[in-house]
Amino acid sequence: YRGNSNRDELATTLKAHYGWEISDYERFYKDVLLKKKVLASLDNQAKASINTARGKIAAGVAFEDVAKEFSADEASKVNGGKIGRIDLKLNNANFSYTILETLKNLQEGASSEVVITNDSFYLFKNTKTYSEDEKEIEMIRVPFKTVDEYLQDLQKAGKIVRHIKFATQEEVTQE
Repeated sequence: YRGNSNRDELATTLKAHYGWEISDYERFYKDVLLKKKVLASLDNQAKASINTARGKIAAGVAFEDVAKEFSADEASKVNGGKIGRIDLKLNNANFSYTILETLKNLQEGASSEVVITNDSFYLFKNTKTYSEDEKEIEMIRVPFKTVDEYLQDLQKAGKIVRHIKFATQEEVTQE
């Protein structure tokens, strides 16, 4: 329900913005969560990368050095994973609920366990706590391969054939 929302507030918002019922939302998120679980378990390369990063941090290598080596987040990678001072209120739209809860519980100086979102593995470090809702955070992000990447690999291997091709945005714009 994202923060302090309740089921009625969620139903009102879904209906007003998307024309959805709660059952539509639940069906949609069931698919999202299944996709997350499948992609996280299939992508052995991303899993090995995040586990290696976690191992280096546990062995005492500086988080910023590990971030420079492993993170795919280009904006923070160059700064050693520093993403700055973060407002951790549960309605912060920049982070998922899972990430916000992890960050809220992360003690100053501590690094998180691996956090799994819909498209990536993450590691976080709390470098400074200003208040319960404000912390200075460093991050490592290792994305999963997308479903399309898996399908392209299968197509190249001759295991599947695509019979329908959808135009990309660039192709539509050029017409």
